[in-house]
Amino acid sequence: TLSTQLSTSSAVSPATVTDTATLSGANAGATGAITISAYSGSNVDACVARNLVGSSETASPTTDGNGSYTASFSGLAVGSFEFQASYAGDGNNSPATSGCGSEPLSVSKTAPSISTLLSESTITVGGSVTDTATLSDATGSASGNITISVFSGSNVDACSGTAIASETASPTTEGNGSYMASFSSLAAGSYEFQASYAGDGNNLPAKSVCGTEPLTVNQAAPSITTSLSQSTIAVGGSVTDTATLSGASTGATGTITINVFLGNSASACSGTAIASETASPTTDGNGSYTATFGPVAAGSHQFYEFQASYAGDGNNLPAESICGTEPLSVPTGGALGASTSTTTPTGGALAASVTAPTTGADLVGPGLAGALALLLGGLLVMVGTRVMRLRSR
Repeated sequence: TLSTQLSTSSAVSPATVTDTATLSGANAGATGAITISAYSGSNVDACVARNLVGSSETASPTTDGNGSYTASFSGLAVGSFEFQASYAGDGNNSPATSGCGSEPLSVSKTAPSISTLLSESTITVGGSVTDTATLSDATGSASGNITISVFSGSNVDACSGTAIASETASPTTEGNGSYMASFSSLAAGSYEFQASYAGDGNNLPAKSVCGTEPLTVNQAAPSITTSLSQSTIAVGGSVTDTATLSGASTGATGTITINVFLGNSASACSGTAIASETASPTTDGNGSYTATFGPVAAGSHQFYEFQASYAGDGNNLPAESICGTEPLSVPTGGALGASTSTTTPTGGALAASVTAPTTGADLVGPGLAGALALLLGGLLVMVGTRVMRLRSR
């Protein structure tokens, strides 16, 4: 007779078990191989179907009479199994087979773990960061995607929300090891990362702990420079200022405003702007934006300074150009965008409060003497006490 005893009834994939077959009732020195087979399935039906798991194993040591003989099975995948031993017999002993269904084995999925390591804890908008997920305790040939997700927030609760970005880590999962994913174009803010292993036929899913690798994305600090189309203009002329934005994030928004100040040094911009224009086109990332001022009307101010201001947006800090680097000179008697009335000249971008000086000698005498007036299409000039009527032609 032949009986069997399995080393365990449950194991984790990839399982290794040992089955011991005990031969009894044979004559002393009995020979004949003892073979142990593992079948896929449960109960006696497994041995009837004879769905072998791999090949049968010859028990050791070599058969030499009654006693115990063993065989080991490794790499068993997830599932249910039954074992059966067979004795081939010899010239003095008949063959024998153990009963089937008496030593079931259940192999369950292994429970791997996954951890993460972020390349940086702080970056600036436009930068990138790499997260490395390390899979361990999985089967040697474990498959199943590893996905790394980014959540908005700054603690473990962040991962309970919806991921704002997810990447499949590379290379393709093949057992324990490190797998990576990179992220760029993250907006300014706080983030948390979490890696998820999908699992496969032999491995349970796994997730990394959330809240262990926070990332802060800071706003970009752009700069803005200006270039004036000319440094001297005459009355009636115009001038264009070009503001160049650099160091901002891709697609940066936020208004660019160009201001004009009276004066010819850096201190000029500490005063109140006499005119402001929103540069065009609409801000859309780094590049050049322009505003035109003029025409120059008669006036009394001769020097001006220009300064550009970028308002910033969610991803970019505000910025100002250096004042005092682009002075404009207007000949005496000219005022940029100013007129002798309170109305801005047609086409003028500035509305400075400048009063043009009266040219020539005072025309004011006794009574109405010296006064100038337009009346009924004629010019009335009063000199002393005499009135001369000059009829318009």
